[in-house]
Amino acid sequence: MLGEQKRTEDAENVYKKAIELDPSHVKTYYNLNALYQNLKRYGDAFNVLKTAIDRGLGNSGLYYATGFNLQLQGKLAESLEYFEKSENFISLASVHKKLGNLEKSGEYLKKARELIKNDNFYDLACIESIADNIGKAIEFLALAAKSDNFNSAWAWDDPDLEWIRDDPRFQQIAGPKQ
Repeated sequence: MLGEQKRTEDAENVYKKAIELDPSHVKTYYNLNALYQNLKRYGDAFNVLKTAIDRGLGNSGLYYATGFNLQLQGKLAESLEYFEKSENFISLASVHKKLGNLEKSGEYLKKARELIKNDNFYDLACIESIADNIGKAIEFLALAAKSDNFNSAWAWDDPDLEWIRDDPRFQQIAGPKQ
């Protein structure tokens, strides 16, 4: 336990030093953000992402990560600004649905459907989950699960799939929650 804590502190210090030495290296901000999120230190993770954005490093990925961070903290309304900048229509549809803005959610679902490729089964599962098309969402998730890069732990945590997690077919596809 103490060894693991020491390694975590060492990693944190290495990332902070790397940012100090090269404040324009975006990947380091992502890595420190991931470390903080794994530790459930969401405020620290947000500050890292916001620092990168404030330094002019904002890109679609950083905006998405910041919106996702706020979503994890339950700050849904605040997350919208960052999801809009990232142009992540699936996340925008999901958050608007959670906020009760069903018309707006539907508009973003339409945009997402126009952009997502027919073979991107995971994103299609997210879209259909948000749209309450449970059968289609499960069907797409089953197809996504056949991919080598399917991450069942993420499927359990992905906010866009929350509407299908209680379905026993979801649990058959994703396996037990880890």
